[in-house]
Amino acid sequence: MSRSTFIDSILGRPRNGTAASLWQITRDVACAYDVGADRIRSKVRTHNIAHPRQEAMRRAKLAGFTSSEIGRFFSRDHTTVIHGIEAATSRMAAA
Repeated sequence: MSRSTFIDSILGRPRNGTAASLWQITRDVACAYDVGADRIRSKVRTHNIAHPRQEAMRRAKLAGFTSSEIGRFFSRDHTTVIHGIEAATSRMAAA
C-alpha cells in the first residue's frame, strides 16, 4: 500500500482518489447556492460563483484536504485557496 493510499484510508477518502469527495462537496455547495457544480469549478470570477467556490474550498479544508489538493481540483494556486478559505470564514463570522 502506498503512503497516499494509507493516508486516504485513514481520512476516509474514497480509494480512487480525492476527486470523488471534492466533487460531492462541490455538488452540495452548488445545491445550497443554486448554481451548477461545473460553474463553481470554472474560471468565472463573479461574486455569485466565487463565493460558492470559496465556501466549497472552506468545506474541503474542514474535511481534511490540503490547500494543494483543493487547488488542483479547482485549478487554482494553493495561495488562492488559502485566501478563499479565509474569505468564506470571515463572511460566516460576519453573518
